[in-house]
Amino acid sequence: MNNMVMSTKNTTATRRNTGIVAAVVTIVMGILVVAFYIYANEHTSSDGVILCLLLGLFLICDGIIMTAIHCINGSTYVDVYKDRFIGKGIQNLNALNFNIKLEEINNISVEGFWLHIQTSSGTYKVMTDKDTATKIFNYYIELKG
Repeated sequence: MNNMVMSTKNTTATRRNTGIVAAVVTIVMGILVVAFYIYANEHTSSDGVILCLLLGLFLICDGIIMTAIHCINGSTYVDVYKDRFIGKGIQNLNALNFNIKLEEINNISVEGFWLHIQTSSGTYKVMTDKDTATKIFNYYIELKG
């Protein structure tokens, strides 16, 4: 196989880790709100404290979902070779491995922190930083040109 030209591995580590920390903080806040609900429910007769329970449960669920999303998105990458792209991308909410020859790629686009590799079998979304995504896009345009 040809030598690797560039890779997106470890370009999102800071973003992924920051997202996971924020998710954990959200879960802790949810637990504190539920604890406040339990305390308030024992010491008051107000029906309004049920909102605390709902808010706490929402924060806990949101934190769990955010953790899963950041773990999955942060595991995507692409290694660019002279004749193919190999990596792991999100396609239809699934993390899939891919090995795509250059000829099989219909288009590549960049949307924020996402690199979209479009093929006839679907679009693979790879999370990366903006600079690396732009470099890969420009490299693809240069090869196709």
